[in-house]
Amino acid sequence: MKKIHPLKKRPKNLWRNNLILLISIVIFFIIGPAISFINKIPLLTYLTLTALIYSSMYALDFEKKTFKILFILGNTCVVLLWSDLIFDNVLYGTIINGLIAAYMMIVSVSMIIHIAKSKEVNSDVILSSINGYLLLGIMGALALRSADLLTPDFPILSIQVQTGFVTYVYFSFVTLTTLGYGDITPIAESSRVICMLLSITGQLYLTIIIAMLVGKFLSSNKK
Repeated sequence: MKKIHPLKKRPKNLWRNNLILLISIVIFFIIGPAISFINKIPLLTYLTLTALIYSSMYALDFEKKTFKILFILGNTCVVLLWSDLIFDNVLYGTIINGLIAAYMMIVSVSMIIHIAKSKEVNSDVILSSINGYLLLGIMGALALRSADLLTPDFPILSIQVQTGFVTYVYFSFVTLTTLGYGDITPIAESSRVICMLLSITGQLYLTIIIAMLVGKFLSSNKK
């Protein structure tokens, strides 16, 4: 009898795991940033990021090697994230944001591969396509925050608010969707490069995913 690796013992109902991930993302958008404005220490933002990491870790039936990487990287990110409350160092925070952004990137790419390999359009595939897009926006926010910590030239022009993490999330999705209100303008070269990559990635993601979903849906109808 084939032994199952302990890391691979995950629930079979993947659409439920994807739904939990989507709920975690919605909570991250609505509750986390709002409370972080009230508290000096954004404790709830840390909690929502932790929930995002663990819920995304079990959202798909990842390959064994991929899951090992996500398991190690995800737990490392969680430990470093909470230890940041103690150290509160700029370089330390930059490393943490970069690691979580890399983790989100691996999950998003894995979801695209999962959608490409799926034979039909079901609830799991639809939820994976939504979660993949939203995780790209969060990944962009983390990357922008890392760039801002290294080169603090990320001014807000039209409005006067503090540059909290919610500002990076907002600007990331405005860039990802190519909405471009113009109230925030990146000046540092690193921030500009990230913005260009975000805008291109957002358009390519929507084009490719919609084409794949429509193609699979039409193919299943013909059968």
